Amino acid sequence: MLRVRVLIRSAVAVVALLLLAGPAVAGNWATVRLDAPPGEVIAGEPWRFGFLVKQHDIRPTNDVEPFVLARHQATGEEVRAEARQDGAVGHFVAELLFPVAGSWKWAITPKPFPETSTETLTVLGKPAVVANDAAPLAARIRRGTCDAGGAAAFQLAGLPPAAAVVEAAMPFEAPGGVAVRAVASGSSTVAAPLADLVGGDYAIEVEGRAGEPAGAVCGEIAGRVVADDLVVGLRPGMGTEGIGVARLRGTGGETTVELYLLDTAAPMPPAKGEPAAAETAVVEIVDPMAFAPFRLTMAAGTEVVWTNTSGIVHTITGDDLAFADSALLEPGQSFSQVFAEPGRYEYRCGPHPDMIGEIVVE
Repeated sequence: MLRVRVLIRSAVAVVALLLLAGPAVAGNWATVRLDAPPGEVIAGEPWRFGFLVKQHDIRPTNDVEPFVLARHQATGEEVRAEARQDGAVGHFVAELLFPVAGSWKWAITPKPFPETSTETLTVLGKPAVVANDAAPLAARIRRGTCDAGGAAAFQLAGLPPAAAVVEAAMPFEAPGGVAVRAVASGSSTVAAPLADLVGGDYAIEVEGRAGEPAGAVCGEIAGRVVADDLVVGLRPGMGTEGIGVARLRGTGGETTVELYLLDTAAPMPPAKGEPAAAETAVVEIVDPMAFAPFRLTMAAGTEVVWTNTSGIVHTITGDDLAFADSALLEPGQSFSQVFAEPGRYEYRCGPHPDMIGEIVVE
């Protein structure tokens, strides 16, 4: 009889422990919050940052082993770093070194908890040129393509290096208000109609260093002319990481050429004009932890807007490199992205990976 009572008491104790432990296991999640927005991150230069880990987004904890994983959206190249505890409970620091410029998806995983994603990070490239302060950068319009160049057809005014590298809006209209960092710029006028340059197999070339053709940026004069304006992207040559932009404006029998050398590997802005309005689809993040609707089927070019109508934080996180992740969305906040390419895009909430959704683009 005594043994039976002991077994009953043991069973009751085990059940009680399971009841107590059950909700904790089911709700075992944490969030990661950066100390500050990333700011300016340069390829090839160490970037050190701090963050706070909170269990259930409430209690700071040191009982984690955080690591950071970043993936280049164009190439899939990965960069990983382990974080170390620093300062107050739950606070950690990490350092990343991005080898190349571009757009990087990145997230912080506070093991044993799931990841917290962040918004896509734009890593800037180093300056396209290292200019001699005493000499301008040589520029010209020449015959042929960038890969199979010919003789110079029009000599352009040299580009004086900028007094300081500054971030500014693109100096001409472009959808999206692309931000650039100009390291050199200049303007010239040549005695040739814009139509002749567009149809005559010409390219614009800027030397990387005064008098040295190696390391030039170059772009073929081609594309759609809008209101007498043509925007040409200048791609890097051998040994350079930078890019540039040229605007050609036709006026009668002349063409004005504005050149801007940049130190970011961001995509070239499109020619000016109003972009077509995108269709919009809406997904709500609802309690208890779900995306509604779970699946969206839509046409390419549709914008999806997620709104967090629940009572806790969530993220929009996808494994596909083309999927732009969100940072933590507080209740009431929204996040959006346009899906331009057909395909099937699965996503989830980082801290709550059982929350899944799907976008089908036809």
